[in-house]
Amino acid sequence: MSIEKPRAIEIYSKNFIGLDEKLQNLYEENFFKEIQLKNETYKTTYHERLKDLDKVLLNFLPKERPLKILDVAVSSGLTTLEWSNSLSKNGIEHEIIATDLNLKATIVSCFKKVHILVGSNLFPLQWDIWGKCIPNYSKTSQGRNLKRFILLLIFQLLFKIFIIINPRFKYLIRDNASYSSKYIALIPILLVSPRVAMCKKIKLLEQDLLYQDISNFNRKFHVIRAANILNKAYFDDNVLLKIIRNLKSLLTKDGVFVVCRTNEQQENNASIFRLGETNKFLLLHRVGNGCEIENLILNS
Repeated sequence: MSIEKPRAIEIYSKNFIGLDEKLQNLYEENFFKEIQLKNETYKTTYHERLKDLDKVLLNFLPKERPLKILDVAVSSGLTTLEWSNSLSKNGIEHEIIATDLNLKATIVSCFKKVHILVGSNLFPLQWDIWGKCIPNYSKTSQGRNLKRFILLLIFQLLFKIFIIINPRFKYLIRDNASYSSKYIALIPILLVSPRVAMCKKIKLLEQDLLYQDISNFNRKFHVIRAANILNKAYFDDNVLLKIIRNLKSLLTKDGVFVVCRTNEQQENNASIFRLGETNKFLLLHRVGNGCEIENLILNS
């Protein structure tokens, strides 16, 4: 297994779970930072990325037990797992629903030599050709890699032809279903750290909190965290307000809402709010400089 460019078929194998924890962290960081989604964002993850926020938040948690938590846009899910471990170490009984827009994926394995990691939207996320891992993007810090660009065009064309010839695979991939034959296998996975998928305190849910109906979660959660998602680099103010109001409807009375953004220096700027009697958020505490959309949240 290559530490620099881990392959999906290796990350989601039984052998990976048996590795030392430090090695698992390193492999996962290198794997997810190379996964570019269709919207050109990455599933970048770092070990202990929100450790300081987890520690501060212990002072503001509601007293209800088990604590019902919603963690939105969890990406690789590693920070969710670390938060759950922190709560357990402090004797706090809890249940976490971790959501993300891109959770379901499939490894399409051909002749046991070619493995293509594909999202449920049929967008290829990683190419693994005879053991050589090729990222699904051609733009780098030095500009466009022309050789990789041409190579990816060829791969994508071949994959489209494969789907056209075998149309049932399109539906199997979208449904995250398994399939196996002599030459082709579809291996459904959840595109998070394998350790997260194994944690009994965390339930994973692929959901778009902006457009999907979430009324079945109304007033269900004591704590909601939105880390590295609610910021002006991703959404304009109108969209941010819609998401904030959607999430507010899911909080119990006196529920806690946490919004955080990690900057390029790996410093966390977060704001912790409580939902007051008049259905308005009250600011409880800031970590660093606080979140950049603090005023939007207070006026929502």
